[in-house]
Amino acid sequence: MSIYSAALRPECVRSLVCMNLTAGPKAAEVIAHAYHGENADDVRAGGLDALRDGNQDSAARMDDPELVEELESVGAEKFIAWSDAEATFVRTHAVDGYPLVAIRSDTLARIRAPSLGIHTFGGFDGMHTAEAIRNFASGVSGSECEFYDPRTV
Repeated sequence: MSIYSAALRPECVRSLVCMNLTAGPKAAEVIAHAYHGENADDVRAGGLDALRDGNQDSAARMDDPELVEELESVGAEKFIAWSDAEATFVRTHAVDGYPLVAIRSDTLARIRAPSLGIHTFGGFDGMHTAEAIRNFASGVSGSECEFYDPRTV
């Protein structure tokens, strides 16, 4: 969200620091499932009430009466369709023209705030890669990137 905020509302962002960004198909698959697929699967299995017992994020949202009312007005079928569409978007927007998962090159180019990308992972998870930070730094004019080995810091 911080990248989108910096790109879409540059007048509101004084500086931007991003850490351990995600890039590539593995990251896209994990994010698509964790943020969208799990919720859709929960609702398929148990209706909208299943979100109360789902992942921490969805359970917290179900504590918001306005959001619950909005979800109930949309219904389980449309919620599932939206979640599936979001998961598909994330899965398919992690390759050419997308230097970060679901972030296009032209989005990065719109960032005007002084920016710093920090990488502290060893790349061992295949999602939070040094390549992602390099993509960020090359896409944002005047940005910098720093690399730290967590074993030595």
